Amino acid sequence: HNARRIARPQSVRHHSALARHHACPAPSTSAKTDPYVFLAPHLEQIRTSLLTLLGSSHPSLNAIAQYYFLHPSKQLRPLLVLLFARATNGLGAEFPQANWAADNTRAHQQELDVPLTRKDALIRTLLPTQLRLAQIVEMTHVASLLHDDVLDNPPLRSGAPSAPAAFGNKLAVLGGDFLLGRAGAALSRLRSHEVVELIASIIANLVEGEIVQIKGSGTEAAPSPSSSASSAIHLKDLHSSPSPSSSDKWSIYPKKIYSKTALMAKGARAAVLLGGCREGEVWKEVAYAYGRILGIAFQEFSELEAMIERRFGRDGDAETALTLISSSRGVERTRKGRSSNES
Repeated sequence: HNARRIARPQSVRHHSALARHHACPAPSTSAKTDPYVFLAPHLEQIRTSLLTLLGSSHPSLNAIAQYYFLHPSKQLRPLLVLLFARATNGLGAEFPQANWAADNTRAHQQELDVPLTRKDALIRTLLPTQLRLAQIVEMTHVASLLHDDVLDNPPLRSGAPSAPAAFGNKLAVLGGDFLLGRAGAALSRLRSHEVVELIASIIANLVEGEIVQIKGSGTEAAPSPSSSASSAIHLKDLHSSPSPSSSDKWSIYPKKIYSKTALMAKGARAAVLLGGCREGEVWKEVAYAYGRILGIAFQEFSELEAMIERRFGRDGDAETALTLISSSRGVERTRKGRSSNES
């Protein structure tokens, strides 16, 4: 229920204020629950403890690694992880083992075989591994923002100077690499081979999505004359390829969208896996499908909003808008809605 409604918060700082007045209230069947209010203490805990994971002996690296975490953020990806953890913990067949291992209790092995009552199965605790997963997902996301901003070169990010504008491209790239390294180290401590493989594959997805975007836009800049010989050689194939046709863009766009939003889908699935969902149980498939659909909708809304603001003035905007409408079946659904209203 909570995973189906995601409201937009004012800021991360607002979460802590909400937490003081709404100390993780129980969900009500009669009133709609704001997930940010519901999980405000956990989101604040994730943000504050995450900063301790990013410590470095170099002050400049500290500053760049923590830069985006210190600005207001929607925290949508960790929120999604926590919501699915909260919704499915106790449903997986191996939740008792996961809960016991996470708490590091000294219970005897036979206690793990005691059947759960329905009351026990409905307990929705958040496991420490799931909280750490939310941090890993957010670190990976912020690392991708640092690298994206080097490629896209925006002057601002969420109303503040972007990391490349504030620190330069080299430090922004190194900061993103540092975050991925910290995320990888934290990931290895989750002791789940399937989750490690799942989250590690996200990095490849993000890179593939960025390459597809560069190749698909047909607007990439050629290497400057001042580029080194080695850089020109490595970039030769990318920049010398012809711009894709309109029909190619239609096939490229869905691949780009999924690659750039795989973090939501795989993060939600990983949260359910850490809660003891085993092979054959439907919960992890539901989490993956929901995260994938939400990620695509989130990405498409952001891109469509930007195109509307610039009045579809950039090359390729019209084709992209048509692709969005086609993939979402927006015209068909609008007609159905109109027919229903008229009848």
